[in-house]
Amino acid sequence: YKHPKYDLMLSVYVDDIVLSGPALWLDRGWALIKDSGILIDKIEDPGLYLGCNRHFHEQEVQVADTPDGKKQYKTVRYVVYEMEEYLKSTVERYKELSEKLTGTAPVLKPAKTPFLPEDTMESPARAPGDKCPWCERLFGNPQDEVPAVAAREKDPGGESGHEEGGHPHAYANVPTSPAKKNKKKSAAGKPADLQDNANPQDGSRGRLQSVASSVLMQILYAARLCRHDLLRPVLRLAAGVKDWDAKSDQKLHRLMRYIAATPKKRLVGWCGDSIDECSPHAYADADFAGCEKTMRSTSGASVLMEGPNTRFPIAGRSARQGCMSCSTPEAEMVACHMAYRNLFLPMFDVWDAFLPQGWHSYLHEDNQAMIRVIQSGKNPTMKTLKRCHGVDLSFLHERLSDS
Repeated sequence: YKHPKYDLMLSVYVDDIVLSGPALWLDRGWALIKDSGILIDKIEDPGLYLGCNRHFHEQEVQVADTPDGKKQYKTVRYVVYEMEEYLKSTVERYKELSEKLTGTAPVLKPAKTPFLPEDTMESPARAPGDKCPWCERLFGNPQDEVPAVAAREKDPGGESGHEEGGHPHAYANVPTSPAKKNKKKSAAGKPADLQDNANPQDGSRGRLQSVASSVLMQILYAARLCRHDLLRPVLRLAAGVKDWDAKSDQKLHRLMRYIAATPKKRLVGWCGDSIDECSPHAYADADFAGCEKTMRSTSGASVLMEGPNTRFPIAGRSARQGCMSCSTPEAEMVACHMAYRNLFLPMFDVWDAFLPQGWHSYLHEDNQAMIRVIQSGKNPTMKTLKRCHGVDLSFLHERLSDS
């Protein structure tokens, strides 16, 4: 809520109330709240809010020199956001749950990044074939392959399944065909082809799947408030909970190693300018075909308030793209659309109320080909665009082009 006369902004979340604005009118604002009949506790300086600690500081910084060569200094206020104790408790909880499920206490050695080496060669779309396209028999281990002719001499009854004159590169020691293998009963008494492939019972399912969602959501809360560096790894793992496997266990362990090694990382925003000198900026980027399983790209966006001596973070987001992009410009287009439409545009109503009339916003991109396409509204180099990308292009051209 905004007070039209005193330029005060009131934020209410359940029983937490934060009032901000010119220091001259803060006492008057609290008095109005009390006079309205609302019972509030003792008014304290802003600190802990929604589980995130905020520390306010001031510092003298050097700005541009004067024409005569004298140094100029300016007072800059900055806020430090941190959830160190919260993240430490998350790490301890992960250790507890992991030891309970696996019987072994995890060792969290320091890690410099939250990611394991990612290689899209593991994607099903890029994996080599697992059966012969001629006879549809599964390939065996190349080191143990025996020509079918030799096998027929040892096994004249033809149990290997190859007829006379069969494919010359077929082998006798291949596994049982899928049709026969699926008739085997599982431990649960169901045919293998009726089981849930997303949760295989043959030991390939990750041992931490039952607690993965709980741990990831706890990390995600801190990631959204003050640890934007955790957004991508957490959301990538959360999107794969249904297909959780042993590799996912390793990725979660690597993420917890990184968090345990970086509890003192902070999100810092500073402001040294008046509201008239500041403007909102959005940054968009994409990780082309970054998902090793689906080959989908990932969109990332960040919104800040900027000025000559101001850099204040407002929001950040990371999300796997819902459509398949065939090139970097296409992936960047989807990321730019997400940043502008889902993150940037909804904030305009708030800025209309607080920024001076005629304020300008800025959207930043680093792909020149995509920028030219948005400016012209045409795509001569990307040939035929898919419907999703075409809608994104038309929307961004309409909103951002000079015309």
